[in-house]
Amino acid sequence: MLVLPVLIAGLISSPSAFAGQPSSAEVAATCSDTSAKILNPVAPVYPKSAQPLAHNIHIVLTVRVSATGKVTGTSVSKSSGRPEFDHAAIVAASKSTYKAATHNCRPVAGTYTYFADFMPE
Repeated sequence: MLVLPVLIAGLISSPSAFAGQPSSAEVAATCSDTSAKILNPVAPVYPKSAQPLAHNIHIVLTVRVSATGKVTGTSVSKSSGRPEFDHAAIVAASKSTYKAATHNCRPVAGTYTYFADFMPE
């Protein structure tokens, strides 16, 4: 009769050893949260309707990425002040492919900061 409580106590204090699964501490040590990442960036196309640039244009977008890596939306964080360039950056960011963010080793929705630069020729 005394063997059963000792065996149960051993299982309770170390369930992962019995199940052959890593403990939550071991999982936490190997899994870190990550941000969404770009896998295949698409460069923005210089708008045909735009006049030649006199200076560099820099645009910053926030790309919302689903847990499956799909783009679910974009927003302009820093505009160029020229809608045709902002639109070209949004199109390129939307055509790029992404890897979802992770939390506790699972894919989750997240954001990616996309930078687009246009330079005078």
